Amino acid sequence: MKIKLHSLQGFTLVEMMIAMVILSVSILALSNVTLLAMKTNMQNELRNTASRVAKEKINDLFATPFASLTDGTDTHTVQMRGAAKTFTSSWDVTDVSGVLQVELNVQYKIGSATFVNRRVVYRSNR
Repeated sequence: MKIKLHSLQGFTLVEMMIAMVILSVSILALSNVTLLAMKTNMQNELRNTASRVAKEKINDLFATPFASLTDGTDTHTVQMRGAAKTFTSSWDVTDVSGVLQVELNVQYKIGSATFVNRRVVYRSNR
């Protein structure tokens, strides 16, 4: 009984190079997906923070006496992931038959793009 060893030889250099190319392309694709996920996560975090800033500003405006509510702007700086992000709030107050309409815009930047979180709330004198 004679066993042939040619089936136990292993991989050739060409086969190893092809495997390395396939592995490299796969890793590059996965790293691109990871970067995209991180960018999307940061955008969502900024949008959530802008929403929180808007809610806090509306609460501040509602704490102001009805007769003294006026248009204005405000800037908030928030530390996010070790970087300072600036949120600019601006609001317009309009009297609509004894009910105040407050339109609040919170602006923030992601890279060179500017995004706006808008809210409209109404406040009566009661």
